Amino acid sequence: MSWVRLWSDMPTDPKWRVIAKRANRPLAEVMSVFVLMMTNAGANATERGELCNWSDEDAAAALDIEPSAVTAIREAMQGKTLEGEKLTGWEKRQPKREDGSAERAKAWRERNRTQPNAPKRPDADSEADTDSEAEKNTTVQSEQVAAREDGRTPVVDELKLKFNGSTDAMLAFVETAMGPGSRTNAAQWLASTTSAHGSAAVAQAFAAITEKQAAGEIISRPLPLWSSIAGGMKAGSNRRAPAEKPRKRGVMDVLRENPMPETVQ
Repeated sequence: MSWVRLWSDMPTDPKWRVIAKRANRPLAEVMSVFVLMMTNAGANATERGELCNWSDEDAAAALDIEPSAVTAIREAMQGKTLEGEKLTGWEKRQPKREDGSAERAKAWRERNRTQPNAPKRPDADSEADTDSEAEKNTTVQSEQVAAREDGRTPVVDELKLKFNGSTDAMLAFVETAMGPGSRTNAAQWLASTTSAHGSAAVAQAFAAITEKQAAGEIISRPLPLWSSIAGGMKAGSNRRAPAEKPRKRGVMDVLRENPMPETVQ
């Protein structure tokens, strides 16, 4: 499997706003296109870091946006994140190999072998133990990363109990709105919104928004709208019908409650 890395301040990098302004496109679309470019360049077998068989039309279909939007964003990226087909800064941020703990331990031993005052080398058994422990740690870390990427977290598991088959579609919607690489934040947003408004209201609001988009309506801030619709639905369901006013008592009611005594013959 090919991997690419994101730098820690990537979501807040100011150049995305510059590109978004140049292309006159939303910030979320710019970041989505860039992440798609990274995965494309990372899978290039001949020149990693360079776009390979890139198609604006295919990218637009993958991101569910218009091809003209992808073209505008790609052209606006020139000089910022692209030089022709090459992603700038690739060599600095993307290592040529994975540097897991096993590799680092091996490199440390190699350095110590060549240094004149290097400490005594551990015996073969110690090296084997070190390698085994390092590989074990690497395996555990890889499994944890894979679990996070696949969405196997307690928060997502709890959401799936509430929304069943709609959970993945909801999370994908939130991720698109927040920007790529934010599945954990997407799960937390959906969980907190569900806690605030209830799963029924959140599901109904999601259906309403997707219907609007399917009808061609452009929603610039989908998450606040989703929460607002859910809040309105919850408030509507909590309204109680007004209590029925007591019926005015009449003469017959009084007579029934106080019957006349029988006449003594």
